[in-house]
Amino acid sequence: MAGERSDIQVIHPDGTISVKEIFTIVFYIRKPNLEIVGNIERAILGFVDLVSIESLPGYYNYEGEQEDLTEKSLHALIYERLHGPYRAPNANIELIGSGIYAPDYYLRYYGSSLSVPGLADEVSYIWLWMPKKFYEIHTSQVFEYIMMLADNLPFTFAYASLGLAGDDQYKKQALARRYPGLDIADPSSIRADLDSKAVGSYWLTLLGVELSRSLGGMSILRSQLSAEITVKDLSNEKCLILLGEKPETGDVNRRDFLPLYRELAKFFHSKELLHIPERIVYFVDQDGMAARDAMEKWHRRFLD
Repeated sequence: MAGERSDIQVIHPDGTISVKEIFTIVFYIRKPNLEIVGNIERAILGFVDLVSIESLPGYYNYEGEQEDLTEKSLHALIYERLHGPYRAPNANIELIGSGIYAPDYYLRYYGSSLSVPGLADEVSYIWLWMPKKFYEIHTSQVFEYIMMLADNLPFTFAYASLGLAGDDQYKKQALARRYPGLDIADPSSIRADLDSKAVGSYWLTLLGVELSRSLGGMSILRSQLSAEITVKDLSNEKCLILLGEKPETGDVNRRDFLPLYRELAKFFHSKELLHIPERIVYFVDQDGMAARDAMEKWHRRFLD
């Protein structure tokens, strides 16, 4: 169980953190960027209020260079990217916390016009994380923020989970093989062909209207999932699924295979709605080359 062990970390020889355990939240949205700018502004400002602007000292400009984030520059950034006269059909906002290779706090919004021919299955997303310790101390506030997002955003699929942040993708893959509850999915790759499917099985899973209907609605969800899984009806036909009181990592070495996570994944798969990425391969082998088999095996980890 999370909380009964030290946080997972990988340290570089110089003492900097390469990979660290985090609490992550992701919302996937099948609405064009220009239709949801007000919703996204509320989501960004809500996150900054939750963790404090001091926890997010930087943002990336159009040249990919980091600049200082202040109250003034934050509002200027939001206006420029989402509301101003030079806004684009696609938008990108990236706020970053301290930490060279594995930031403590992070937010990225990628909003697509969803109008590229041949890419009808792509989606937009907002992705954020915080230290696991912050989540453990501020559990109720974080949950309230997630529920605000669920009510405010026209999402198709969303989740909250323990995960890993950092620059060493191969090391993250190795850790995720042992701890199947740790999320290492890359939303910037997942978004390319997600359509209206489920990204996976997570401690807190949120289903948007379209996906909830495709799965049969609340009556089917409650009848086909075990009583240990909480299924809650949210507003406007959205649905919350909770796998226990707190997020878990599991541990294959100790034969902790997370049975509720496996049950939910198999339910999604039985409905042919469990997403396995095809368009972009984001796993790597030990030489840094694309590793499709490893990626597909991880996405199917709760099925086998």
